Parts: sequence; C-alpha cells; structure tokens
Amino acid sequence: MPAPWFTATYAGTHWGGLSATPQGGCDYRFDGKAELLPGGSGYGSGVPASVDSAGVPHSEGIQYDVGIGGYRVTLLPDDSETGTVTSASLDNNWHEISVTVTGNQYQSSVDGKVIFTGTTPLTRRVFIGSWRSTVRLRDLTVTPI
Repeated sequence: MPAPWFTATYAGTHWGGLSATPQGGCDYRFDGKAELLPGGSGYGSGVPASVDSAGVPHSEGIQYDVGIGGYRVTLLPDDSETGTVTSASLDNNWHEISVTVTGNQYQSSVDGKVIFTGTTPLTRRVFIGSWRSTVRLRDLTVTPI
C-alpha cells in the first residue's frame, strides 16, 4: 500500500517545490497538511503564485521557518527574508495549512489560527516550497469559494 503522503525535498538554500493552477473562479481556499522532517529548515506556501521560465517562484505567502523560530510573510523571490515574523513554537509534527484568497485579499492559517492577512494581485496558481529540507504533504485541496 502506498504512503498516504508525498515528499518534496530541496537541498538548496533558495526555494524549490511544487506548483499547480486550480480551475474555476478567482476566489478559492488552499488546504493541506505538512510535516517537516527532522533537521529541515522549513517549508511554505505561496498563494497566489507564478513560476517564471527559469523556474523561479513569484508569490506572497507564509513560511514555517525553523531558522527564525516562527512564521514569516514572504514575497518571493526578492524579499523572502524581510517579511513580518510571528514567533511560534515549531516542531516536526503534522500541521494543517490553509490560505484563502477572496478578490485581492488573502488569509494564511496554521492549525486553524490566522497568522497573516493582506492584499495581493490576482492569480490562481498555488506554490508549495521548501529549502534545505524534506517536507511531507498530504490531503492537499483547492476549493472554489
């Protein structure tokens, strides 16, 4: 029987990951569960997002960042290390991640707690990335709202 999750690994310092373009309208919610394996630096999601022809992600999102001891707002690729930080106790357990996009507004949550809100340009692409890490992902869904 196959594992109930899939794994994304990226050994580089900058982001590497997965992206998808959901079908339907502009308003949607991205949900899933993520687990950072021991020794990893972090993972994050970007909604909305795009990936350019060189494979570089462009998005606004949230990082689960062990190096800073909390969550960080990211603006990829240029300002990924300068966003607002919210301190949190991080671990290697499964966590529920969610991002809701309504019009040009987004709301990022971890384990049902709203971490960041803001405005962003409209696009439907979703990006999940990691850096110097292996992250397990499961139950990923994109739901039109």
